[in-house]
Amino acid sequence: MKSNDGHNSDLEASSGAAARQIDVAPSPSSGPAPFQTGHVLTFTFVHGVHDTYSAFMAPLLPALISKFSLSMTEAGFLDFSRTIPALLQPVIGHLGDRV
Repeated sequence: MKSNDGHNSDLEASSGAAARQIDVAPSPSSGPAPFQTGHVLTFTFVHGVHDTYSAFMAPLLPALISKFSLSMTEAGFLDFSRTIPALLQPVIGHLGDRV
């Protein structure tokens, strides 16, 4: 049924009732999450270890091959192991964003 202002009052009444049923009071916000220093320091330390390992692996590889009698395959796996964190970066980045 149309009201004087041209709106359909039946539609407004039914949509208003539906809106009241769906509306939920917002929960009070507890503010921003506290800064997690432990997580940041852990990620920083692990990143530093990885960078140090990556920087020293190539120059030390010939010495490691001779000292431990490594085959070229084993030396290749040692070199490849430094790229594993790069393969995991998308997952680690996603988890870091959630922290």
